Amino acid sequence: MPMKRDLNSYFTDINAAVAEQQPKEKKFKSWKIENLFQPTVKDGKFSVVIRFLPSHPDEIKPFIENRKHTIKLANDKWFITECLTKFGKPCPICQHNREMYKKYPKEEAAKYSYGKGKSRYICNILVVRNANNTETEGKVFRFEFGPQIMKMISTAMTDKDDELQGIVKGFNPFDWDTGANFVYTGVQGSNGPKLDDSHFGTPGPIDRWDGKKYVPLTTAEIDDIESKLYHLEECYNKEDEVADFNTICKRWFDKTGEQLLSTNPVQTESVSIASTNPFADDTPAPAEKVSINTKPAASDDFDFDAPAAPTKKNINTSDVPEVSDDDFFNGVDAEL
Repeated sequence: MPMKRDLNSYFTDINAAVAEQQPKEKKFKSWKIENLFQPTVKDGKFSVVIRFLPSHPDEIKPFIENRKHTIKLANDKWFITECLTKFGKPCPICQHNREMYKKYPKEEAAKYSYGKGKSRYICNILVVRNANNTETEGKVFRFEFGPQIMKMISTAMTDKDDELQGIVKGFNPFDWDTGANFVYTGVQGSNGPKLDDSHFGTPGPIDRWDGKKYVPLTTAEIDDIESKLYHLEECYNKEDEVADFNTICKRWFDKTGEQLLSTNPVQTESVSIASTNPFADDTPAPAEKVSINTKPAASDDFDFDAPAAPTKKNINTSDVPEVSDDDFFNGVDAEL
């Protein structure tokens, strides 16, 4: 029988601080994710029934988070780097954006901002039904998704007060028995696939599609799926595997010939870090109005036709407010 973990154990471990890493030789990890599921698009759309799966037996967390800046430069090249706020550290890209909002009116500053780091989550899924590519049915993949789907997961786990049914208990989408199939639906739009119609079905034991109906999996079939779960830790970009503050500034200068910041001091202070538990607060995040140049992605919230970044202006703003990058930009978004 597969290992069972309750919902509270997931929350506890997801909220836990990132474990301190042993020193080792610095090397930057490839952005490529192996065995990643990509939907097959036909006639500009796709609809796949998937099941979110528990963590590998050797791991605790059912998903991991990476947070990146992906910026299209004026020379049609790309600059990709991890957002260091994920580690509770200052991020030079975020600091550049803050300088822009201190120097210019908000509408103008948005033109020179590179936007907040974008969170991307990775988990294990079972493809239950895929009419556009039946060969993937019954197979386990890694699945990368963004804040839009994570919000759907958070909503599914939250108790609701229904006028007719009373209190409707939330459920754990990552559970073998009490989870639910997720209909992953996308319609191609000007900024990538729109996922608004994606939704969870009725909670129940994990099942498979036999060509005519959904059939609950046997214990042996579940054990077989568990044996095929992928490790997620190897997809997590750890602090000692990504460029630090000064290296990001140097890479930016080498690639653009311009200083990213008005000054490039060595950064050692910590900043507050956004929780990696997306279920801690079910209040929707402020609508993001900052213009972002973003690398195309196969899922939800990336700009597929991002314009080239404008030429930066030199500024002199040394008195950066003592607030976190997340709090700073949430305030900017609220006032736009």
